[in-house]
Amino acid sequence: MESATKAIVALHNWLMSDQQNSKYCLSDYVDKEDISGNLIPGQWRHDQLNLGVNITPRMGSNMYKKNAETIRESLALYFCSEGAVSFQWDK
Repeated sequence: MESATKAIVALHNWLMSDQQNSKYCLSDYVDKEDISGNLIPGQWRHDQLNLGVNITPRMGSNMYKKNAETIRESLALYFCSEGAVSFQWDK
């Protein structure tokens, strides 16, 4: 979980670094500090719903397709039988 969090923060910082072409988050949307350390409120504080992301409609079910299940089961069977390697059982 820590690695995922670090990756998300790194991606966020990278996306924020290119404000010229960024549609990710406009520079005036986030809070900032002036030279004295005083908070300059961002535009997000004035949004009616206080949402920083677009609402995405449901794109489909959370269930994977039957074909994917068949492939996964075939690979699992292979790697647990004739395709097995000796050291895998030590892990």
